[in-house]
Amino acid sequence: MSQRVTAVIVGRPNVGKSSLFNRLAGSRQAIVESSSGVTRDRISADVEWDGYLFHLLDTGGMVPESAEEMSQAVLDQVRAGVEEAELLLLVMDAKAGLTPLDRQIMEFVRGFGKKIVLVINKTDNMSEAERATEFYELGTDSVIFVSAIHGLNIDLLLEEIVDRLGLERGGKSEAVSSSIRIAIVGRPNVGKSSFLNGLLERDRVIVSNVPGTT
Repeated sequence: MSQRVTAVIVGRPNVGKSSLFNRLAGSRQAIVESSSGVTRDRISADVEWDGYLFHLLDTGGMVPESAEEMSQAVLDQVRAGVEEAELLLLVMDAKAGLTPLDRQIMEFVRGFGKKIVLVINKTDNMSEAERATEFYELGTDSVIFVSAIHGLNIDLLLEEIVDRLGLERGGKSEAVSSSIRIAIVGRPNVGKSSFLNGLLERDRVIVSNVPGTT
């Protein structure tokens, strides 16, 4: 692939972003838990579908107006992911409905001037989608109702992603798969994240004195 084209998954905590990432990536790369705040750093994967290839990022749950140090660190990671991407997949929860935090996040990401697909997750059946018309109030022209857990409308979402990214069939993954992969391992709080950031010469992951941040 001569030029990497990127989509990034964003949204508030616990709307199913990591489940969606795993579904699109075709493997369990992101940790999925019922508790919020599990994902903090950016997680990435190359997605191949129907002859198309694109890069996908998962990000932590945003709370833009929170003053907590960890929330601000997550927001910095989200901001970096959004700046890197050509397309934003803004995920919301059909069962919870449109929340004030969802509206805040929509205003936040609109400020970047990127293409946005509104993904309404946890839509387990079409009757729920019919009840979720309030999401159209956000004024985006691309709204897809999905269930990441059950796979509902995932192909429809992928079609929308490749269309909005302007992809052409025939992307090759050999250049990506041939890269050497190195894992950094160790017990909590020994400086693994600081070491990674030092190697990359940028703040790729959150560094905190709190064990278990990464």
